[in-house]
Amino acid sequence: MRLPKFEIKRPRSMDEAVSLAAQYDQECRILGGGTDLLVGLKKRLAKPRVLLSLKNIPEFKSIRQEGAKVRIGPMVSLTTLAGATELPSEFVALQEAADAAATPQIRNQATIGGNVCLDTRCLYYNQSLQWVASLPLCIKRGGTTCHVVNRADRCYASFCADAVAALVALGAQATLSGNGGGRVMDVEALYSGKGESPHVLGNGELLSEVTLPVSAGKKGSAYIKFAYRGAIDFPLVGVAACLTLSGSGKCTGARLAAVGVTSRPERLQEAERTLVDQEMSPALIADSCAKAGKGLTIVAQQRISTSYRRAMLETMAGKAITKAWERAQSASS
Repeated sequence: MRLPKFEIKRPRSMDEAVSLAAQYDQECRILGGGTDLLVGLKKRLAKPRVLLSLKNIPEFKSIRQEGAKVRIGPMVSLTTLAGATELPSEFVALQEAADAAATPQIRNQATIGGNVCLDTRCLYYNQSLQWVASLPLCIKRGGTTCHVVNRADRCYASFCADAVAALVALGAQATLSGNGGGRVMDVEALYSGKGESPHVLGNGELLSEVTLPVSAGKKGSAYIKFAYRGAIDFPLVGVAACLTLSGSGKCTGARLAAVGVTSRPERLQEAERTLVDQEMSPALIADSCAKAGKGLTIVAQQRISTSYRRAMLETMAGKAITKAWERAQSASS
């Protein structure tokens, strides 16, 4: 399959990038590593007039700690992130998630900004024009049918970005820049929950930075992924956990996040509440992970039944919590 025709713009500063994004607006797509976007263009999932490459903006490629925050530029590759010595040990879940994505060759090219802004995926959507011509147009392609859920009034495509689960569990924030200025929001607030339009970025806005809060205390984190294959595949279920322990071993803070199960990254809040203010134990973890899917609308997807996806969510949550607990126990205060 060949790429469609497009212009490519290569700004050398954030201000220039913001100006061009505003100028071309909906005719423009942001190009980071291109590992997902270019495949989508070949399948005609998008037909932008302009691609705006961010690779020539130096500050977008940096990882640095300033006071109680670690700042990560959107063009930092997943390979760089996975091996970054600048990151405190409490953020190991993010490095595990970055290292779990795709293959070494793709991680060398893919960026954290692209992972945060990844589109949702569906077996019936991420196909060539020839393949989808045999079916009625789905909602995500502008039709009125969801091939995953009969008679649905919205798209149920899954959000499957590994690193985002870790960012949400770690309490990360995103800085968005546009012609009207910038705004900062929690990473989990970037997502609408709608498979057909998963992000809440405004027209002409681009992700300019991801920040992680550095905090005192005994903290541990982990990311666990379940996929068809150990490499290449997006997660069918991916769970990140971040725990904070008191000196006595009581859980004083818990954040759990999952990807691959709905159209957005999901906080597993019932499971979190089970852990907080309790003495950690295997029995408590079992009780917590049994509640991981509570309140979530999980549908059969990617040839996997609803019951199996829910069971795997609980299993992955248990593994992530256990590993985060072990790491928090060995962390220095």
